[in-house]
Amino acid sequence: MEVRPVATAAGRRPSFPSAPPPVPPIARLLAASAALSLAPAATTAVAAPSRTGPVVALERCAPGLTAQESGARFVPRVTASGVAGVRSYGFRLRLQRRSLAGGSWRTLPRRHMPDRGRLVVARPGAVALERRIDVEGLEPGHRYRLRVTGLWRTPSGTRTLTRVSRSCRVPDRRLGIAVDADRIGWIPGVDGGRVVYVVPLAIRGAAAWTGEEVPVEVRQGGTLLGRMTFDPATGPDAVRVPGARCDADRPVTVTIGVADELVRDADGLSARVDCAAASR
Repeated sequence: MEVRPVATAAGRRPSFPSAPPPVPPIARLLAASAALSLAPAATTAVAAPSRTGPVVALERCAPGLTAQESGARFVPRVTASGVAGVRSYGFRLRLQRRSLAGGSWRTLPRRHMPDRGRLVVARPGAVALERRIDVEGLEPGHRYRLRVTGLWRTPSGTRTLTRVSRSCRVPDRRLGIAVDADRIGWIPGVDGGRVVYVVPLAIRGAAAWTGEEVPVEVRQGGTLLGRMTFDPATGPDAVRVPGARCDADRPVTVTIGVADELVRDADGLSARVDCAAASR
């Protein structure tokens, strides 16, 4: 997904180490520890070890206004301690997501997390296997967690145990806004030949936009008739835009100047209406 930067959302970035744009889709795995190597192994699982298991921590959760500004860091770790006769050990990782509205956890496909399901094993003699995994591009309105399955190869077979991290909550703080096209119109202005365009709005979820200035423009063809800014957090029912009077035989376009990625429904950002007086 590509985000078009706008002034209303500048500067909001997650606090963990930055990555060069463009941000990759949902997951980017950083460097593993020097004690790791990869091996494509899979065998039949038997009883899980009773005194050990993987540990997975949610080290950082940084929700932002958009997916590109949201991220988390997970730290999975597994050791051979407590399992007799271990020949090798490691883990498999799966990134999972669940809607904040409820429902079940869903494992995201490999395109979101390239190492999904791949067996990562410790080198012979390593006392522990640990990775730090930075996940970016978390879609608003969901929780995310890392599911870790530890595997231990022993003379009796392969033992497994699965744990999950605490979840990273990414609330949907995008702006809910829409122009009420049926009620747009102009009223007479104080100066001759000028009017005030009344642009009714429906706004919700604007708490994160306190102090922001969002522009509203009224155009007729390529001509800018008027422009005004407003603070969505104040919840105005309508914005009044002073400007030149439109020609009665041509339609008018009203546009809210916010990038699609910053709103819940981009369809409500503009409306094309007749040049007409506002209804009283």
